[in-house]
Amino acid sequence: MTEPRERRLLIAASSLADAEFAVDMAQPILEWAAASPAALFVEVEFVRFATGPVHGIVTAGGAVQPLPPAELARRMARRDAREIERRLAALAAGAGPAVACQMAAGDLVSTACAAILDEDILLLGRRPVVRRRGDVLFLGGPGSPDAPARALAELLARLSSASLIEVPLDAFRDAAGLERLVAQGRASVIVVDAGAGSDVDAADLRRLFAAARSPVAVVGASRIGAALPPEHAG
Repeated sequence: MTEPRERRLLIAASSLADAEFAVDMAQPILEWAAASPAALFVEVEFVRFATGPVHGIVTAGGAVQPLPPAELARRMARRDAREIERRLAALAAGAGPAVACQMAAGDLVSTACAAILDEDILLLGRRPVVRRRGDVLFLGGPGSPDAPARALAELLARLSSASLIEVPLDAFRDAAGLERLVAQGRASVIVVDAGAGSDVDAADLRRLFAAARSPVAVVGASRIGAALPPEHAG
């Protein structure tokens, strides 16, 4: 008989600066979900953004530096992945084997969603633009009040003494409205209920993450990109 797979909280990020804020908020999620921590570091292919000699990257401290050579970029990524492993080991506090930070290259959202299995929770790391407490923004369907994603959003709001702002999943369809909502910069975390239906695809999540000023937690991420059921098709 096959043993049931342990549920994971997968923290995915493209930099240590983005990952560290997700690690900080992971403890209450791990306790609530009875999950184990895991990490995915998705390397940014800097050469894709280089169109001339004046292009550079912005560091966590705000400085602009020239694009690094490919080998240096890989060393930087491996160094950041090792630091994420160290922080996750402290988070797990010896409850199981050492936590490995897997590495990949490509688009963060698509790569992370592909790594998620049915019961996992995805936490996309994002360094907040403003370091202060803010609201918890919940994007979900009209499901039951005790839906897991809503329960998670309520927990995070309660723990941080923050307001919970609920927005329907249809907000994904209004790109301008979503940009205005997220760009206000008031959310300390965004929780997405992708398990409420097949209304969210990878392009939707990429738009949200591109606009986000905070980490994004996705419940039901394994369903992203699934075909719409017949009643929603066409």
